[in-house]
Amino acid sequence: MHTQYRTPWFTIIFFSILAGLLIVPGETTLLGNLYAFGAMLSFTTAHVAVIALRIKRPEQDRPYRLPLNARIRGYWVPLTAVIGGIGTFAAWCSVVVLHGEARTIGIPWMLVGMTGYWLYRRQQGLDVRRQYRIERPERPPDFAEFDYRTALVPIFGDDVSASALRSAAKLIGEDGVVYAIFVLPVPSQLSLEAGLEEEEASGRSVLESARIQAHRAGIEIHTGLIRTRNPGAALVDEAQRVRADVIYWSTIHAPAGEQGIGPTAAYLLSKRPCRVIIETENRLARAREGAAVAA
Repeated sequence: MHTQYRTPWFTIIFFSILAGLLIVPGETTLLGNLYAFGAMLSFTTAHVAVIALRIKRPEQDRPYRLPLNARIRGYWVPLTAVIGGIGTFAAWCSVVVLHGEARTIGIPWMLVGMTGYWLYRRQQGLDVRRQYRIERPERPPDFAEFDYRTALVPIFGDDVSASALRSAAKLIGEDGVVYAIFVLPVPSQLSLEAGLEEEEASGRSVLESARIQAHRAGIEIHTGLIRTRNPGAALVDEAQRVRADVIYWSTIHAPAGEQGIGPTAAYLLSKRPCRVIIETENRLARAREGAAVAA
């Protein structure tokens, strides 16, 4: 069994340049005819592949089976694929007959591709008619999957994203618990325990909104509010206190001016009381799940 083979880079570059040259003249009719040439041939191949699989692998488990099947020579052949294949092949033939540019460009292009495929297979020592599977490396003996049970989601400001809570919940599974912690930074000139009553009331309102959204999504959530002069250190202590398996830092919930990896996120990464995952904000789809980057 051949274990590894890749498409040559020059083949990708060649056909990319060739496709680009076809766009330069701006002949939309030509491009449409070439598209019809390739599309009808692809659809025909797909229909034939469905029939071939029914014959070569009749016992394969199929959750969905096409209707209108006929038993031919001991095999159940889908008539929809037969009719579809005949129709698309007839459409391909009409494109070849009626449009000279598709015939002049499409058929040589197809022959060049088939020749390149045959030469590449021969170069790699592979039989053109056989199917090969690439062997996948096995897991190391000491491999251990991450098992998250608790996730800490810091929240700054008044913006609560249900997508961030759902993303954190997906990491820990149905039996896990999400800790949504509202962080209220206290300036050094004020008392740590007094003042900022309006800000604290706003924070508790945000947590109540997070609790409602989590319950609607079926997420088990615990909430809390911490007043601190050092948000990063406070989150490290909180993560250790609740024994969080992961801190899910969403830039949607980040402090003002820290929409990237700011001082607070950098502090978490440097101390790393547990695994830290940073979700970058997608401005085009703010409510959707962002791209999670494991740190």
